[in-house]
Amino acid sequence: MSKIIRLVTGCLMITALLWIQSAPAVRPSAASSLSLAAGQALAAPFPSGAALIGTLFTYQGRLNDNGAPAEGSYDFRFLLFNALDGGIQVGTTLTQDNLSVTQGVFVTTLDFGDLYDGTVLFLEVQVRPGDSTAGYTTLTPRQALNPTPYALYAARAGNAESAASAEALGGQPADYFQARVSAACAPGSAIRAISAGGEVTCQPAPPLWTRNIIDLVEDNTIGTSLAMALGSDGLPLIAYYNPILEGLYVTHCEDIYCSQITTSLLDSGTNVGRNPEIVIGSDGLGLIVYSHPQQGLRLGHCSDLVCSTFSSILSLGEGSSSAVAIDHEGMPVLAYKTLDGNLKVLRCDDVLCSTFTHHAIAAPQVINYVSLVIGSDGFPLIAFSDIFASLYVVHCQIVSCVYNFGPHLISNNVLDAPLEMALGSDGFARLLYTVVTDTKNYLLVCSNAACTSGPRYTLGMSMNMSSLDFLLPPDGNPLLLFNQSGTGYTFAARCLDEFCSSVNTNYLSTFPGSGVRAILGADGLPMIVLRLETGADTKRQVTAIHCDDLNCLP
Repeated sequence: MSKIIRLVTGCLMITALLWIQSAPAVRPSAASSLSLAAGQALAAPFPSGAALIGTLFTYQGRLNDNGAPAEGSYDFRFLLFNALDGGIQVGTTLTQDNLSVTQGVFVTTLDFGDLYDGTVLFLEVQVRPGDSTAGYTTLTPRQALNPTPYALYAARAGNAESAASAEALGGQPADYFQARVSAACAPGSAIRAISAGGEVTCQPAPPLWTRNIIDLVEDNTIGTSLAMALGSDGLPLIAYYNPILEGLYVTHCEDIYCSQITTSLLDSGTNVGRNPEIVIGSDGLGLIVYSHPQQGLRLGHCSDLVCSTFSSILSLGEGSSSAVAIDHEGMPVLAYKTLDGNLKVLRCDDVLCSTFTHHAIAAPQVINYVSLVIGSDGFPLIAFSDIFASLYVVHCQIVSCVYNFGPHLISNNVLDAPLEMALGSDGFARLLYTVVTDTKNYLLVCSNAACTSGPRYTLGMSMNMSSLDFLLPPDGNPLLLFNQSGTGYTFAARCLDEFCSSVNTNYLSTFPGSGVRAILGADGLPMIVLRLETGADTKRQVTAIHCDDLNCLP
């Protein structure tokens, strides 16, 4: 028989309707199209004062045997699972022997007990001829029990029947109970307490997880230089200068929340490690660019995933205000400000940067801040501001940037920082900056690789930003992490469209902060590191924050 009875792809077809049994049972007018994943459920009435309806429900199916409606007696087995395929059986196996099938239609009742708690369950039907002792044929696919059997769970609400009025609850008057909440807390805060009258007391609400990278210390320069990248192991690497311990440190998070950390000293000395930038090389190991007071910029190559030591260090002998990226050939590219204020681009010839090519780019004026991305054409695009508050971009036409197009003027009267770039899904850059004269924040959406044109959008928020990082989640709607000028409060601003015409802004911390940096973690959610000032004294700390959604809501 197992060779004869088959589902849709063979000769056997089953369609089913489910409903709650009542007296008498109410049957639907017609069966649904065949699929164990399809079905229809009709709830029975629940009269006031009646006994609980129980957990029994009626199952009706249509069985075809060799393409024709089945006729006669068949043995059935019914099982529940927590998955459409595979999974774990829930409850017992119900057996119905010699069930009569007339013109393909059969009806039976099933009672798996009180197990409908909201978990999605799937019904598996097995069948064989009633006069057979052979094995059962399993009909596929399983049919989702949705939604009627779950209505059985609502039968427990019958206990509320005695609550004819609020005043009669437990014999207590209405004012004995909590009044409806009459107010809400501001974004970034949570309800701490609710009074009997419904008024709320609010308090700052932390995000899902925070972790101190540097605990409270009395030094107002601690953590002023921060950098972060997502390691090839899917865990964050955080680089920073520690003035108390004097040197460049790296913290490796041991999980996506950074609940456990490993911290290593990579280069020591006063002012060694300021202004770090970190990127993950094509070999899966970190590359860190940082300042050295005697040797200018240094490029260190991590020896392992946690960056416990450097395997090599390249000293450039000049420069500050750097940006680093990995190009399409897997080679590190570095853009930086020289000691005399010019712009240089360095392109390594190998992963360790044992040899390299570097080229000076003539800037109109002495430059200040530098940002760098590798465009979809494989060549660097560099944005920089100069001492006269002008913003420019330079598009390299080869990987070493010896040939380049620019500098091309984007805007005058810009703040030196923040100035950030990110690469959109179209392969073109997004450039975020602030204009001093109108105190507005702008998003430039480049329409070509050289960013010589493209629409400019005014961000739907008026706050000035003193420091900023800029993420582009897969949906293309930017996420801005920044400190507000003046207060220093840290905010997350989630754009509601790709142009940031409307923005949801939330507090991340009501303590003053600076130097915020952010990445999208291995779970696709933001991971943030920032420096916090926890009071009027000189105590500071460096904290990592893992957001529990893309909006970074607390």
